[in-house]
Amino acid sequence: MGRVWHVVDLAGRGSGVRQNPVMGYTIAAMGAGDHDRVLAAGALFDNPPNRDLVSDFLRRPGHHLLLAFDPGGVPIGFVTGVEVAHPDKATELLVYEIAVAESDRRRGVATALLGALTEVARAAATRGVWVVTEPDNDAACATYRSIGARPVPAVTFDWDVAWRPSSGAEGDPHR
Repeated sequence: MGRVWHVVDLAGRGSGVRQNPVMGYTIAAMGAGDHDRVLAAGALFDNPPNRDLVSDFLRRPGHHLLLAFDPGGVPIGFVTGVEVAHPDKATELLVYEIAVAESDRRRGVATALLGALTEVARAAATRGVWVVTEPDNDAACATYRSIGARPVPAVTFDWDVAWRPSSGAEGDPHR
């Protein structure tokens, strides 16, 4: 198991386990040797995790993956975060993805995962945490609002890496 912490020790730098005795689940931060645990949580991801990609993610500095387990050790949720640095801004933590098994939703698992990831961000001395979600994702928006997050107006663009600029003319990056 990688970096994990105790509720009473919020430093987040040592090994241990964060347990929620009221809800009966445990949150643990995954480290370089935990790819099998992540693969076992495959049903929680959008697509089945790939062993090489999992290992790469867990080895990268500033990449964080926390798993929530039920009392029997079954994975019930995860959150990933990536530290984002820029030459003229302090490092921030992007919540890349969060998921909770349908049977375990509305039990505080997502909130606890975000709390644990916020502790990781604090320990890494980041200036803040941010996330992007769809405006009609009511569950996600309610979760983020419940922890005090504020919506920020923005527009998100994406493009395919196959796109190449053509001699000054604008092209369609989705072709």
